[in-house]
Amino acid sequence: MASNLVEWMLNSWSPEGVYVWDLVAALQATNPALCTEAPLAIDIVTTPGPEQGRTVASEEKPNTEVCLNPDVGQMKALAAATLGSR
Repeated sequence: MASNLVEWMLNSWSPEGVYVWDLVAALQATNPALCTEAPLAIDIVTTPGPEQGRTVASEEKPNTEVCLNPDVGQMKALAAATLGSR
């Protein structure tokens, strides 16, 4: 069942579809060659409300490295191979 869910997620991955950013982050952490990282200033919205917990870019001095353009094909292949998707 997990394999079927991963396969569905990978086939549905798009900005308008299924969000798999946690999976992308895990893959990037284990294989940095999948995406060149760039410096970026990010902040977390802490004000109570519907946006609370959201990560946002800011104009401050960069405070982290981020993956903005992942190699989608390589990430899908690695996720499928690692998680046993068909």
